[in-house]
Amino acid sequence: MLSGFFVCGKAMKNLCDRTFIPIEFAIDRFARIMIPLLPALILTVCIAFITNENISGYHFVGNLFSLQNILVPVIANNEPLWSLGYEVWFYVFCGAIGTLVMVIRSRLNYFISFCFALVIIFLFYFVFTKLKVVYLFCWVIGGLAYIFRTKKFSWRWFFISLVIVTYGTIGIELSRTSKSIVVDNLSIYMPSLINSILIFSIGIALFIQQTRFLQPQGRVMFQVEALGTKFAAVSYTLYLTHAPILHLMKVCGIDRAPLISLYSISIYFAVVSICIMCAWLIYWPFERRTSEVKKWIKCWLATSLSSSRS
Repeated sequence: MLSGFFVCGKAMKNLCDRTFIPIEFAIDRFARIMIPLLPALILTVCIAFITNENISGYHFVGNLFSLQNILVPVIANNEPLWSLGYEVWFYVFCGAIGTLVMVIRSRLNYFISFCFALVIIFLFYFVFTKLKVVYLFCWVIGGLAYIFRTKKFSWRWFFISLVIVTYGTIGIELSRTSKSIVVDNLSIYMPSLINSILIFSIGIALFIQQTRFLQPQGRVMFQVEALGTKFAAVSYTLYLTHAPILHLMKVCGIDRAPLISLYSISIYFAVVSICIMCAWLIYWPFERRTSEVKKWIKCWLATSLSSSRS
């Protein structure tokens, strides 16, 4: 939903303002995804080697180009990457639609536009026979929330969003099998799993709309926001790396504790700290340079185009 709000929403706005530039969108998304992804996959392969697990080069390349759950399985012990495949194809979808709209507006060649549209339809028909199309709708809902966002905070819409999120959450949970409660009698009052996911997404979209108006109050809250900003910077790298690190620690004997105790809580925070520190070590030489790499690619491309024209 956050990705839909910030990426899809801004792309929609740029299309409405006629300021959408396909090549810049492609460079921004490519650099954002690939710069941290490559070292994270190399880390995954190294940990798999340490734990005596085999990874084929075909699976590595497939995950590098976000073809997991389409042509290849998710690379060993990095299960969270299932969602990255969706994310990247959302970007491709957004960029392709934006390019098609710009070509039609320019009236350069309607035959080219028609052929381009056919390629898009065929490509996404294939991709979303493998992926769940409901998540594409969720992403677009996030984008629409950006386009039709309110101009000021509203407590009414804030509480409405919480009610919708709660209803969607209950619907999602009741659609699954429970070992502790009987849900058959309750599930008849709730929508299906797909509809519950869409309802939940609408609630989250409204929630994001309203919480963006909330500003920190007081010195403590400003410090909390500053700390959150620093952790947010490394969040993508942490997402890419935490699962294989947890797997390595599990192999080494550090697994989930059966009971909550002072010892298990201490181990928990130690594990979290190790994951964050490892993410920072990868973030510092790679993801932190994303903006610089984007500028370099754009400058190189502009220089190459000007040279070819001259």
